[in-house]
Amino acid sequence: MSINKPAILAWESMVRAENTLKYHFQQSAIWNACGNREYDVLYNLKLAPDGKAKQADLVPRLVISQPSLSRIIDKLVRKGYVARTPDPNDGRGAILTLTSEGKRMQRRIGRAYATEVSDIIANALSDEEIEQLDIISKKLLEQLHRHLED
Repeated sequence: MSINKPAILAWESMVRAENTLKYHFQQSAIWNACGNREYDVLYNLKLAPDGKAKQADLVPRLVISQPSLSRIIDKLVRKGYVARTPDPNDGRGAILTLTSEGKRMQRRIGRAYATEVSDIIANALSDEEIEQLDIISKKLLEQLHRHLED
């Protein structure tokens, strides 16, 4: 298979844009109460079926190592944002859920984060370009999921 130069250039632009956006967001005051990696855990627990997840289920979604995720979860448990209960189907495992305080924190940060993301993207792209970006991103995700299943 040959290398598609425009595809590589598009990928590089996408990665640079994502990294720059992440850097910008990391500097934001919205992360004072809860770091962005901690928020990623809260957000993914919110999205989990029935609001419950095993730690191992979060690792691929967060693109983080198991030990790093363990440290983040321990911190969230200490802060009272996440509850850890024994998994009835796995004596060594635990089920993670958001506490009431964790849900409040996720909503508070989520609203502020959504406002910042919306402002940046809406100021950079037209409504049509935003729609195209969404379509292209979903198409890439579908292809990646198919590739990972093979």
